[in-house]
Amino acid sequence: MKYSCGVIKDLIPLYIDEVCSEDSKTVVKEHLEECEDCRGLLERMSVPVETDTTTENRSMEKSFKKVKKKIKIVQLIY
Repeated sequence: MKYSCGVIKDLIPLYIDEVCSEDSKTVVKEHLEECEDCRGLLERMSVPVETDTTTENRSMEKSFKKVKKKIKIVQLIY
C-alpha cells in the first residue's frame, strides 16, 4: 500500500527518534526509497540543532540577580 508524502512527513520525526512501530518504520523506509523530497526532509530533520544557551543563561542570571536584590531589600526593611 502506498502512502502520501503527508503521512510520511508526519511519521519522519517518530522515525528519527526511533519511537514508531516496526510497521511504520517499514512504510517510511519503502517510501524513502522512492521519494527524493521526503529523503531530503529526513536529512534536514536529522541534523542536530544548535542552540545559543549562553544568551538564555545570561538572561536568567540577570533575572535571578534582580530577585535576589529585591529579597535583600525586603529583609532589610523587615
